[in-house]
Amino acid sequence: SHHPVIFDPLKKIGPQDVPFQLVQAGISAICMHTNLDAAEGGVNEVLAGIFDMKNMETFAEGCGRVGAIEEIAVPELARKAQPAVGPAVQVKFVDAGKPVKRLAVISGAGGSLFADAIAMGADCLLTGEANHHHAIDAKRLGLSLIAAGHYATEFPVTAAVAAKLRAALPELEVLVSTENRDPYTYL
Repeated sequence: SHHPVIFDPLKKIGPQDVPFQLVQAGISAICMHTNLDAAEGGVNEVLAGIFDMKNMETFAEGCGRVGAIEEIAVPELARKAQPAVGPAVQVKFVDAGKPVKRLAVISGAGGSLFADAIAMGADCLLTGEANHHHAIDAKRLGLSLIAAGHYATEFPVTAAVAAKLRAALPELEVLVSTENRDPYTYL
């Protein structure tokens, strides 16, 4: 999985908890959170590929990617961030008033990393979620910000991981879960 089955420390564990259920079933879990975010071909490189990013560099301690994209207005870039498959998510954006030529992407909850994106010369940071204050500060500092949904910015890597596993282990049937979905319902 991408998200760890234990994300925050547990004070107790019971039958309703995933770690308990895994132990009961004798199943081991391999959870690739930050290492998959940062990996070559991982979450953020797949996300960068959606926007045809060129000349990629890492930022945010190697997790995020920043690079050149074909010049685009922020509202149009935000529309491209809407997932092509599955239910629509609420994509929101802050437009600092200039076109985007250099994009920074970091999946999940990367809104607090707007200063890192600015330091890398980005015109816009595209992430899963950002809070109100991140949006205000980013715009004040001249950085556009797109919050495209936590799940929506991480899920695209599943196809890439499945393809790599199928290539490396052709005797293995590799399935991408259809049960794991965005926990939110959008209006």
